[in-house]
This record gives sequence, structure tokens and C-alpha cells, in this order.
Amino acid sequence: MSRRGQAFTDAIGFTEAAPAHAGIQLGPQINISNGFSGVAQFAIPLGPQETMDYHADLSKVVGNHTLGFGGLYYHLRSYDDGWVANMSFAQNATAQGATAGPTGYGPASFLLGTPNSYAPWVGNIGADQTVNWYGVYAQDQWQLTKKLVVTAGIRWDYVTPPNYHKVVSGLDVLTGQFIVSGAVPPYYPTATGPSGYFHPQYNGWEPRFGVVYSATDKTVVHAAFAMLDDHNNTLVQENQNLRLTWPGGIAANFTSLDLGVPTMYFGNLPTASSLLQNVAPYASYGANPNNKIPYSMQYNLGVQQQLMSTLTMKLDYVGSVSRHQYIVPTVNTALYPGPGLISDRQPFPEYGGPFSYAWNAAPASYNALQAQLQKTVSNGLSFLASYTWSKSMDWQSDPYVNQQPNFYNLKEDWAVSDCNRAHMFVFSSLYQLCQRIEPCLARCQDPYRWAAGRVRGARRLRLRRRER
Repeated sequence: MSRRGQAFTDAIGFTEAAPAHAGIQLGPQINISNGFSGVAQFAIPLGPQETMDYHADLSKVVGNHTLGFGGLYYHLRSYDDGWVANMSFAQNATAQGATAGPTGYGPASFLLGTPNSYAPWVGNIGADQTVNWYGVYAQDQWQLTKKLVVTAGIRWDYVTPPNYHKVVSGLDVLTGQFIVSGAVPPYYPTATGPSGYFHPQYNGWEPRFGVVYSATDKTVVHAAFAMLDDHNNTLVQENQNLRLTWPGGIAANFTSLDLGVPTMYFGNLPTASSLLQNVAPYASYGANPNNKIPYSMQYNLGVQQQLMSTLTMKLDYVGSVSRHQYIVPTVNTALYPGPGLISDRQPFPEYGGPFSYAWNAAPASYNALQAQLQKTVSNGLSFLASYTWSKSMDWQSDPYVNQQPNFYNLKEDWAVSDCNRAHMFVFSSLYQLCQRIEPCLARCQDPYRWAAGRVRGARRLRLRRRER
């Protein structure tokens, strides 16, 4: 345990509100409005990570066919943790009428100890998950003619729902059902959802197809299509979101505490034990238990042309359409603005305040025209010039950087991606200054011997001239 962290939290009376966790004592993470910086502390212990990886692959040539088959099995167990106690001070507490507006001052609210929001993470909030991953594939590369090659394959992956080694819960805002993975008496005598919270998804089919055709000795046409699943984000983020869940842990969220008469002060924050004892079902996080597998359909069509012996050009159309992409919008917020308690305008006030909802629902698309001109080395010069004209569209480009989409009107967030670059040109070149490599090597390896050789050669030339 950090002695300095313990002394700090004791001095400000914060120890009971956020006691030491995993032997680490942290103070509050404070944010102050009106352009002032606060303090930030956050802990993320990781490990242990246990992985067992088994592969089997077979390749066989049969006539004009090159066949491939294989399978894999991963056994993954990972642990990670992280906790914080967020506290923000806005201008409301010192504003006229205690309302959001032009009056008031964040630092003054901080000195009074009247927070606008308070969100501690307490209890058993670690993510200890075990997952099994199975995969098989088959492919055939067929030399149909001397000029035509066709490749076709299919892959199937199945990732089991996680075993959290504890009871987790979450609110499915699509149905209003509060899901617990095990019995939590007296509220839930039996589980209301799967033991891993998520239902198994067996449709992990990923077909691939490609064709290459040599139209002439200098012209090649190619096309390809592939469907690719995204299981990595499921393992890294989607599963871990549910670690901060009732009944073992909780990510409480108290908001708008300084509107009207303040209801909470820095000196009377609720203790961590009170947030866990005899607390009714509380939604710290939520997720769709029927989350589909995120996937992307990628395709391209292009031609490669040899213009000269050392100069080639490529033109390609590249596109992709993605479905069921991962987003984390904030849900259970007030459905419309107005006076009074926010809970009166929330769809599910009985489960607490706003929370993040893991949902595989977002679409995305990418279309691009790519041109490339490449010159191999001749006369000491080589270069590569490429140009891309593209457009990328989505709901949210990065769930952890970009602003969250509006859960209640997601279609309005369909727009150009933050990472979109409509035009991109890249040029690189190499010029060989010394084109006769042997003299250059001689000069570099032994410059004195090289110079002496040049002198002897000049003397011989003068002698020959005199003899003539």
C-alpha cells in the first residue's frame, strides 16, 4: 500500500469513500470547470495472462489444385483490473439560482466542497475471464489455365461466451430486462440470463474468393472478396465492460448534485461499504446479450500494367462494408430536457443513473480509388508514387476517443469518419549517385590504395604518350 496515498486520503477524509484496492490507495480524480486543471489518479493492474495455442495445418498439391486445411484451438485466461473515483466541480453550486448558466465559478464550488458529480468504482471489479476459441478452414488454389488462377476458401470461428468466475449483471436497454448470470437472493433466486451473460454466436463463417488473370504478358487483372470477423475487440473490450457490475462491484454514478440545494458534500460522501450492502439491482454497465459478431466484407478490383521494362502502373478500386461494429453509447439518460429531477425523465430510473452500453450495431463503409506508379532501378533511379482518393463513413470512429453517438437517434450520427482522408499522395525516390559500384567499393574500403592506383595509372598513360 502506498503510504503517501493513504496519508493523503486520510487527510481529506476520503478513505471510507474509496478504500485501498489491491493494496493500492488512490485519491479522488478531480475535474474543475472554467478551464482549471484538477488531479488524476487511475490504477490498471494487469495479469496474469495465460494462453494455450494449438494449430494443425495440411497442404497438398493435387494436379492443378493446391489444397489447404487446418484448425486451431486457443484457451485464454486473462485478468485485468482498474478503478477510479471521479469527482467534478461545476459552476452550478455558486451560480445564481444554482442552475447551469453564465454565473458561478468552478473553483469556488470546489472550495465549498459541493461536487456536481461523483462516480466511484468499488468492490470486486476485476475481469477474470476464461474463453475458448475454435477455428477451422479450407481453401483451394486452382491453376485453371496458364493465365488464370482462382482461389476459394472458407473459415469458421467460434469464440465461447466468457466465464467470469463470478456473477455479473447488466441492463439490456433494448428489452428493459435486468440480466444476472447467477442467483442473487433475495432479488433474483435464479439467473435471468446465460452464465456468461452473452448468448453464443455460431455464425462465424468467413468466405474468401480471389481471381488473377494474365490478359497479356504485360497486363494482369485481379479481383478478390473476403468476409472478416472481429473477435479481438470482443475479448479485449466488450467482455471486460461487465466487470464493474452488481452485486460484487459497482460503478456508482451520482449526477447533478449541485442543482438547487446541494445534496452531497465532499465531507459526507457515501462510503464504499454502503454502496455495496443491501443495494437493489444497479446498472453500472450494460450490454446487448445477443450481440452479433462484428464483421467486414472487403472487396477489390484492379489492373496492373507494365508500361516499360522498368515502369509499371496499378489501378485499384478498394471497398468495404462493415456491420455490427462495436459502440459504447451512454444510455438511461433523460429523454428530453426539462426542470425537476433527471430520474423523472429517465427510461429506467429504478436501475440508477446513466451508464455505458456495449452494443455491436454500428455500420461503416469505405470506398477508394488507388493509383500507383513504380519504377525499378535503372540508370541509378527508382521511385514509387501512389495516390488514394477515398471516403470513409461510420457512426463512431473510435469508441474511446470520439464523442459518443446519440443512442436514441443513431442514424443522425452517420457521417464522414474522423479518420477520413479524402486525398492522399505519397512519393518516395532513390537515386544512386555512384553507378559504377566496383570503383566506389574500392574507394570506400581503402582510399589510399585507390588513390595510389589512380596515380600509377596516370604515370603509365604519360609514358605511353612520350613513347609515341
